[in-house]
Amino acid sequence: VYKRQTLVETVFETAMERELLEERMAEENVLGFPHVMVAPSYRVGKSMVIQGVGLGGLEPNTVLLGWPHNWRAGGHHKEDALVLVETLCECTAMEKAVLLCMHLQDFPRDPIAGGYIDIWWLIHDGGLLLLIAHLLRKSKVWRDCKLRLHTVAERSDNSDMIKRTLEELLEKLRIEASVEVVELEDDDLLAY
Repeated sequence: VYKRQTLVETVFETAMERELLEERMAEENVLGFPHVMVAPSYRVGKSMVIQGVGLGGLEPNTVLLGWPHNWRAGGHHKEDALVLVETLCECTAMEKAVLLCMHLQDFPRDPIAGGYIDIWWLIHDGGLLLLIAHLLRKSKVWRDCKLRLHTVAERSDNSDMIKRTLEELLEKLRIEASVEVVELEDDDLLAY
């Protein structure tokens, strides 16, 4: 339930939340420009953030979202799924990229010994997926993981040429990754 706040109450709440955010960022050793918006509900607040956050001429072009828990169970969980779809539509309208992560709370904090970061490049996204994976490898957590780039092609496509083209792109970008082209029948490709 939202109660109307006076301007003084809103300013005070914003200052308290900003202080909590700065403390959390310091605990996690995260550098950045914390910004707090007070809104009557999550739905209103996330819309405000998607549309209006930035620093001068700089504004984020990517929104990180968590996958809704138990959305198939119905009840209030179904509402979470509806809010997610609404948020995806807002992000699309504002031309924001969306990273949708399952089990975000389980994101590792300790270095991973070996392993892979798999990139499934299904549509051309301007290289955002490659950039994110490359930046992940700069972190101490993911430093020892190898990148693997997977793409899907029709059997009638020249898979060898696609592989060579992607390998050349990775070389130009100075990103070390292996490339795999998965060939599917035309009917199977409709799912992708």
